[in-house]
Amino acid sequence: MARIYEDVNNIVIARLRNALAKGETINVPDWVSELSECLVDMILCGAPAEEHAKLLAHAHQKLNDFFVKKGDAGLNALKH
Repeated sequence: MARIYEDVNNIVIARLRNALAKGETINVPDWVSELSECLVDMILCGAPAEEHAKLLAHAHQKLNDFFVKKGDAGLNALKH
């Protein structure tokens, strides 16, 4: 079974490629909001209330870690 990351990332990459191929503007803040909402739903529905704050802090830290780790490499390859 695929990791959740792979499933979600495949959807995001397909939508990015489609938008770029059509010359459409990508509304990154909207996409980030929608993905954030999914993450919040997962935390609220998948963990006991007493763990919510800890998981939210963990999610924030992981976002920062991945952002620093991936840096400029990111998904710039999609533009080529």
